[in-house]
Amino acid sequence: MAEETAAAAATDGGGNGGGGLVSGIVDQIIDAHHQVYNLVSGALGPDGGSAGGGGGSAGGAGYKGGYEGGIQEEMDLTPEDLAEMANGGGDDMKSPLEGMAEHVMGDIFHGQVGPQTPLEHFHAFRSAIDWTEPLIVALLIFQLIMFVVTVYTIRRGNTTSRFGLLVSIAIIVRCTERFNEYCGGRWEDLATQ
Repeated sequence: MAEETAAAAATDGGGNGGGGLVSGIVDQIIDAHHQVYNLVSGALGPDGGSAGGGGGSAGGAGYKGGYEGGIQEEMDLTPEDLAEMANGGGDDMKSPLEGMAEHVMGDIFHGQVGPQTPLEHFHAFRSAIDWTEPLIVALLIFQLIMFVVTVYTIRRGNTTSRFGLLVSIAIIVRCTERFNEYCGGRWEDLATQ
């Protein structure tokens, strides 16, 4: 029946820019909603049939009256009860899992003690790194060399040598992107951590 309604709406609305097609789709949606409502209210209704939903009218005349008098009256819910349920209130509506995550996390972290002071954080960081790894040693040596060259250039060099240092640092920074991509694909060969 819904397909016939859609086909009729599509053929009727062809001349007015698709307005009939849209109303046909809306009618199909309303009919489907009525069918679902009638099934649900039939299952919940005391007489085993419809709880007053109207039988799939496309205009929606039986829909509103059936909806207001159907499920809501059978469950004896007032508008205040519905508002309270929507806001998550009510003592009898609490989830049995409420607070369980905090309890589990508390049990997990109960036996673990982490660093408390900044000095303890520093010692934890220092002990977490293997300082003898070749990649870390090479990075530290590179940083030390760059620091010494920069200090020497600032104290003894002229404007040309300072500019040369600036250009060499810019070239290193520019090449770092390609070097990073190369090392990113082979990180297991270069680093153990």
